[in-house]
Amino acid sequence: MKINDVTGGALFLILALALGLGAWNLPNPGEQIFGPSTFPLVIASLLALCSILLLAGGLRSASHAPLFAWSDWVRHPWLVARFLLVPAAVFAYVTLVELLGFLPTAAAILFVLFLSGHVQVVRAAFLSICVALLVHTIFYVGLSVQLPWGIMDPVRW
Repeated sequence: MKINDVTGGALFLILALALGLGAWNLPNPGEQIFGPSTFPLVIASLLALCSILLLAGGLRSASHAPLFAWSDWVRHPWLVARFLLVPAAVFAYVTLVELLGFLPTAAAILFVLFLSGHVQVVRAAFLSICVALLVHTIFYVGLSVQLPWGIMDPVRW
């Protein structure tokens, strides 16, 4: 799939503006200099800057490329399914993480994604568990971010 730089830049600029407006409206708890809106505003600003550069490059090249063109991989159902697996994984995570908890949800999603990438089953299972534990440890211990425990609440550490 090929998207013209002008089209892509405009879409990302709209996304940056929406993200910036959403972050701007987040409440600031107390007298803190850095509130919950800081990181999303930085991301929105960087995304807007990149979008403007992409737009400018697309307008400067003045190519008459179509705004959107399908690539050859779209004709292969297996490749389309692998592509759609990523947004499906995000949807599954958002839907299941509170019920199952971070560790089982992340491990299951990673396992499916590894298998879709033709990783051997044993290696996919090992990597899924290790990566889920590593990410959980980074957030839980290193950043003091509470992740949902779900069904693993009885074995919380």
